[in-house]
Amino acid sequence: MIVYSNCDTVELVLNGKSLGAKALAFPREGTKGGWNTYERPDRNNPTTADLHLSWDVAYAPGKLQVIGRRQGAVVAQQELVTAGDARALKVSVDNKALAPDGVAHVDVAVVDANGNVVPDASTPLTFEVTGAARLLATDNGDPADHVLFQSRDRNTFHGLALGLVRAGREAGTAKVTVHAAGLPDAGVVIEVRGGP
Repeated sequence: MIVYSNCDTVELVLNGKSLGAKALAFPREGTKGGWNTYERPDRNNPTTADLHLSWDVAYAPGKLQVIGRRQGAVVAQQELVTAGDARALKVSVDNKALAPDGVAHVDVAVVDANGNVVPDASTPLTFEVTGAARLLATDNGDPADHVLFQSRDRNTFHGLALGLVRAGREAGTAKVTVHAAGLPDAGVVIEVRGGP
């Protein structure tokens, strides 16, 4: 497990058991004046070792937590939870009210029964937009995916996908529905404000 942090100490906890707290050591041997600032830099072996902390962690299902502290006080926390089987689509939008020609990002996640993203899901999706907007593009972040951005069909990558919806010029509502075989449809409604 690798953690990038600017905290004084970082603790890793697996299923309630601490795997230890670590702190960045500065200056590292050979550094002068700042992170990765060397008197005679070794161009053949660059390092970022002084920018992160690492633990060797044997896999175990459950919850992995990272707790960052400054001067003893908890200032940051993040957790990963083992996901179960895909049960639903979770659809959200960054803007539920668009101006004419405005664009909204529609995020889609394949989730388990507890709402956790299923990170190994490569689920075929179909985006459908009706009403006062149209589908502009879809994506999933997979560099190996060669499907055209304009396609309404897109597989999730690590359980996630994105749709871009563009409002028309007439006032009304647009409904975005995402379909996936074997999972219930899910969607959002976007209001489009009319204008010139």
